[in-house]
Order: sequence, then structure tokens, then C-alpha cells
Amino acid sequence: MSRKLDEAFLAQYKNSFVDKIIATSFNEGETLSGKELINLTPVKQINFFVLKQLFSNWQAEIKQLDSPYFNYKATEVRKAMVQFMNVLSQHIQVGSEALKPLLDRATHETILIHLDPVQYLQVELEPRAGTVFTDKTAKHFLKYLKVMKEDFQDFFQQVIGSSTSDVLDKGAMYFDQLDLQNVIHDLSNQLSSVSPVAAEDFFEKDKNVINEPASIDDSQVDDLTLEDDLEIDEESLEPEHVVTTMQQAEESINEEEEEPEVDEELTEESVNAHFEDETRTVNEEFQAKVETIGDHLENQKVNSIMEAISINHRYMFAQELFDGSNDDFQQAIHHVEQLDTFDDAVEFLVQSYAKDRDWDMNSDEVKELLKVIFRKFR
Repeated sequence: MSRKLDEAFLAQYKNSFVDKIIATSFNEGETLSGKELINLTPVKQINFFVLKQLFSNWQAEIKQLDSPYFNYKATEVRKAMVQFMNVLSQHIQVGSEALKPLLDRATHETILIHLDPVQYLQVELEPRAGTVFTDKTAKHFLKYLKVMKEDFQDFFQQVIGSSTSDVLDKGAMYFDQLDLQNVIHDLSNQLSSVSPVAAEDFFEKDKNVINEPASIDDSQVDDLTLEDDLEIDEESLEPEHVVTTMQQAEESINEEEEEPEVDEELTEESVNAHFEDETRTVNEEFQAKVETIGDHLENQKVNSIMEAISINHRYMFAQELFDGSNDDFQQAIHHVEQLDTFDDAVEFLVQSYAKDRDWDMNSDEVKELLKVIFRKFR
């Protein structure tokens, strides 16, 4: 049987944690940037859930851009919006008062997803009650996850097409079989660097009580409907995409990456060979998937690589692969645009950036970049 959460302790601890983060993150009159929000707390899942809400609120603002006098859906207007949103996404500034409710909810959701994934699902699915769980819904969940991502991906594959009530029923059976002990202890260790807590503190003493869903406050879930309701629902116009920058490629964020072990005997030749092998592997993989790559990409060829990259991916690539330099990222893409083949593009990226910046050529970030570049040369 599942253990029941101590809701009173959870609320008390959450308030203490949030107050300490706010107190230590701001000086008087200060605001935080997007980059600072990514590193707001030692718990990366909290940081990404903060960003999830931030960009949901941004979508709400964009949704209000409607007029009986001007056509905001016109192609030219949409292109201008992409430019505007790309610039605006680089100028996030959040004050302490505006951040506190975002952090409060993000902390609550993070604790839930670690301790009781089904209860987290219930909170997330409440605004979608009576609807069918679609692939788009699954992607919305996954793009902000840093923990248990493979488990959620596996589960979502099993429930695509199911009603939300069926998803919760199946979720209860699926997640009840998982051993979350290590996940819970990892969370308590991360939280304790701000406010001490033990894993056992979150649970009621009676370990035989079946876990019941927590009540859901409508004010806590309203903004979760924004993404599906947003009429400007093209990938290039989704503002919350910027977060997956932080989210490390929309679909790659599960666990903290371990620090690589460094072999003191490595030579320049062995490092070069390492990158050449990885490049060859990635290149062969893409060539072998020419017939099936449509399963992962849009089928049509693109004329401009940059225009085919959504805002969130632009931000992500700059942060994760180009040391936070948007200029370096744009220069690299501009150069790639001038090349003749996909092989040339991979070789250029490896020689000019991957070696110096220690890219993992098999990482999701690199593969996502190569996917969109591949569309240029297909």
C-alpha cells in the first residue's frame, strides 16, 4: 500500500523553503533574469516548474492579443511575433513578489511528483477532466520534467487515447509498482541544503493508510489550460518553448548528469579520435534513418535552419552548446547554412565547436540540433 503524505507538514515545510529562497535570492529592488531562475534553487525540478508557470502566464498575455481591427494571425504578423518573442524571451525579469507564488506552486508540485506521482498527475489533469489524453498532452508534461522522465514516457505511451480518468486509474497501478525510495531521498538531500528535512518527514506515521488525492484549489490549476487554449499554437510561436532551454532539449531531462571521469593519460590525439568516433556514430545513425526520420521530424525540407528552430530550442542550443552565447550560436548556424551536405555540417560543428566546448555528440541536445540541420540537407 502507498504511504499517505503528511499534508500539514508538506505545507509548513514548503512555506519555510520558499521564504528562505526568496530571502537569499533578492536584494532590495532586484529582479531575476531567466538564467538566474534556472539556478534559483538546488532542486532543478523546482526551477523548471517555476519556468513552466512563467511561460504559461506569458501565453495568457499573448492570447489576449486579439482585435476586431487587426489580423494577428496573418503570416507577416506571425513572423514578426516570432522575432518579438525571441527578443523578449532574452529579457526576463521577475521581482520577489511576482516570483513567490510561482515558486510556492513549483515547490509543491516538485514534492508531489517525487513522493506521489499519481497525485501530481491528478493535479495536472484536473483542468483536462473529461478529455482524451493525447500525444500533445504527453509532450506538455514531459517538456518540463527533470525526474523520472523515462518512467513517465513509458507510462504515457501506454495511455495515449485514454480518458483522463482512465489515465489516473492506470497511473495508480503503474506507479505503485515503482520503488521511489532513492528518488525521495535524492529530493530530501537537495531540499536540505536550503531547509533541513528527512524523507520520512513527508509521510504520516501510519504507513498502512492508502494514499488519497489531495484537494485541488482551482486557483492553483487555472493556468495549466493556457497552452491548449492558446490560439497561436504553432511551434515557432509557443513562448514557453524558451524554458526547455533550461529544460535541456525538451525531452532530455531526467536526472542530474554525472561528472565525467577524466583520464589523465588522455592526449590531444585520443581526444580528437574520441570526437571523430562519436561524430561518425551520429552521422551513420542519421544516414541509416533517412527513411524513418519522418517519424521524428516534419517531412518537408526547410530552406532556413534558423527559421525551423523554435524559440525554446534556440535558447536551449545557445545555453547548452554555445556557453550561453546567442551570437556564437547564430554564427554557427549561418555558416552551416552555406555548406553543401549534412556531413559537412557535422564536420564543421565538431571541429569548430564540439571539441573546444566538450560536446557529448550522443546527447539529446546535439541530436536535436542535428535533426533540424538534417532537414536542410535531406
